[in-house]
Amino acid sequence: MKLIIDFVSLLINRGLDSVIVLMLVPAFISSYGVENYGLFSLGLSIIAFLIILIRFGFETSILRSSSSGLPQVIEQVLTAKVTILFFTCPLFLAYCYFFWPDRSAAIIISLYLIVLFEVFSLSHAFIVLKKAHILTLLGVVKFVLLLVLCAFLIDHLTVQLFTLFYALSLAAVNVIQYLVLSKIVSFSFHYEWNTALSAIKSSKHYFGSKAASLLTDKLFLIVCGFLLTPALFAKLDVALKVFSFAIMGPMILTGILLSRISNGVQKKRYIIYLLVPIFLSASIVLATYFFRVEISAFFKIELVEEISVVLFLVIVTVVSLVIGELILIHRGKAKSNSISSQISLLLLLLVSLFIYFFNVELNVVDLLWLLTGIKSFEVILKAKYAAS
Repeated sequence: MKLIIDFVSLLINRGLDSVIVLMLVPAFISSYGVENYGLFSLGLSIIAFLIILIRFGFETSILRSSSSGLPQVIEQVLTAKVTILFFTCPLFLAYCYFFWPDRSAAIIISLYLIVLFEVFSLSHAFIVLKKAHILTLLGVVKFVLLLVLCAFLIDHLTVQLFTLFYALSLAAVNVIQYLVLSKIVSFSFHYEWNTALSAIKSSKHYFGSKAASLLTDKLFLIVCGFLLTPALFAKLDVALKVFSFAIMGPMILTGILLSRISNGVQKKRYIIYLLVPIFLSASIVLATYFFRVEISAFFKIELVEEISVVLFLVIVTVVSLVIGELILIHRGKAKSNSISSQISLLLLLLVSLFIYFFNVELNVVDLLWLLTGIKSFEVILKAKYAAS
């Protein structure tokens, strides 16, 4: 029962805004057009990429800590996040200067507020403290803010103002989360370079495994932003939003199970834990497949074939997560898990550069199959490490 409560709490906290984003797509396209939606979604992809860098696998570090050691871990994580934010900011500015359209500068600047306030996001600490109900409440607050934004403001704002309100809604919830946590846990924030380096070093393999795997998806989207027209990019983005929504539950569940396994578990229950995320993903895949026509109609974009490919990608990604987190990390092979994900990321970079420089023409379905193939290669590498 406790497992279900933790899962639902994190799902509400992290998932309701994704539901709103999915609901937002047809309304956004109707109000602002496909091209503006393409720019908005490309901006969100860049922001998501930066957020993954700032999180740097710290969620796993928090989940593997004890209640007594949590204050120290929080202080280290905050210091490390500020450090990563400082070093990634020039990368963001350079991208905007060289590649982002000047006429849409307000969109990307507004969305960057989400990155700035990601420093305050420490949601997994509530799981360690066994106060998941607080996450549920905060998730509902976030949902209501975004629902009001979508239901009442989307037809009355420019796309620039809408983006600003959207970013501020997400940022505000992170600040509230931080303030609530500071009342429960006695921790202080004093920046120290050595503390930041220590936290980054201790989490580097967690980043190299789970985070690098997620970076592959986001980097794929960013690269496709160079290859596709805004209209085709919008189509790819919606297909991958379906993918992100489908893997959210299994991903959250895998993180919670890792926390439980780290505290010791019987062999029989351990095997069950390995199967549960895969069973959950299979159920989601079946449900999505049967309603793929209706999903395509909802988004007002032809996505039936793309969704079919995305469902293969969901299964492959969840299997990769299970092998990486619940087998390799559990066995103390976080480095092997990290190497597998990094090789996958490098392979994507090389293939993307080849496509870009040699002007290879690929449609959205081809690109999705390409990503699925790279993810499958990652699974094979992880399985090889697990078997050794």
